[in-house]
Amino acid sequence: MMYDEEAPEEARGTMDRFTDKGTPPGGFIRAVLANDLTGAFETADDINSANMKAIVSYAYCHVPYAARGSYEKVAAWIERRGKDGKSNGPS
Repeated sequence: MMYDEEAPEEARGTMDRFTDKGTPPGGFIRAVLANDLTGAFETADDINSANMKAIVSYAYCHVPYAARGSYEKVAAWIERRGKDGKSNGPS
């Protein structure tokens, strides 16, 4: 069973903007995308901490492999999406 659609709306929206526009995520989502479990739990609020399985599942199912797995991949995705003419600002 996949839990991705159970992820909080704010977390899903942040990952969608990151994926679609290269909008830099905050520390918690950046840690999730970078596959930094300790960093994710250190920066998670109570809601995100309680929903970690669903949030990680959403990232796995909806964020391209090229955009996740390390801080370097996250940074490169942000840089590349900006160069593709897409907005890096808030949406």
